[in-house]
Amino acid sequence: MTLNKTAIFTELFIQLEKSFLAATDAAEGARQLATHEQSKPETQYDTVGLEASYLAHGHSQRAADLANAIENWKVLQHKVFSNESTIDAGALVEILDSNEVSTMFLIGNYSGGLKIEVSNEIITVITLSSPLGGAMKTKQVGDEFRHPVNAKNILEITHLV
Repeated sequence: MTLNKTAIFTELFIQLEKSFLAATDAAEGARQLATHEQSKPETQYDTVGLEASYLAHGHSQRAADLANAIENWKVLQHKVFSNESTIDAGALVEILDSNEVSTMFLIGNYSGGLKIEVSNEIITVITLSSPLGGAMKTKQVGDEFRHPVNAKNILEITHLV
C-alpha cells in the first residue's frame, strides 16, 4: 500500500466541504422560498410555503450532519495505526479477497459509501455500523473473515494505516 493517508483525508475534506456548501445553499434557497411573499397560501390547498419550509429544514439538518461529520473526521485523521493495531474508526485498511483483488477502505463514523480517488486508487468510506465495517472491527493485519453479505468470499486484511 503506497497511498498517503494525508492525501486521502485532504480529498475527503474537499468532498465533505462541497456537500456542506451545497446543503447550506439549498437550505437558504428553500428558506427564502418559504418566506417569500408569493409563497403565502392563497387557498387552504396552497402548500408551496409549507413544503419549502420542510425542504429548508431537511437541507439544514443535512448541513448540520455534514458539519458533525467534518469535525469527527478532523479528530480521526490524527489517529495512528500500525499492522499490530486493531481496526477502528480512522483506519485505512486494505483487504484482499479470495480472487486476489485488493480493496481500500477508510473506516469512520460518518460518510459511509463515499468514494475517494487518490493517485488513481479508489478508497471507499465505510462505517463501523455497516455489515462490512462491523465484520472488520477489532481485526488485525493477517486476519481472515467472511463478509456478512457475501459469505462465500474470504477476505484477508493485508494493510492497516
